[in-house]
Amino acid sequence: NVVGNRQRRGRNGAWVAVRSNNAPLPGAWKLFLNERFAEDGIIEPMALYEMESDPTEERNRLDEPRLEPVISFLSEKAKLAAGDSGKSR
Repeated sequence: NVVGNRQRRGRNGAWVAVRSNNAPLPGAWKLFLNERFAEDGIIEPMALYEMESDPTEERNRLDEPRLEPVISFLSEKAKLAAGDSGKSR
């Protein structure tokens, strides 16, 4: 799933959330991309959460090196969902 997220906002607009239960590591992962993805198709991860163990999104795990495969997987999902125009859906 790739969805806009009104609760998290950057300077110029809402962040985009990418979710999956099928990432390379077990869990229900959610990656937030900043507004540049919606505006220009540029992938800039801002936060990563594992929703089963952290449903209130309190522990940002973006800086954990072992989770790079999850970040890459979800970033690719975002690119695929954006389509040829580079805009999010």
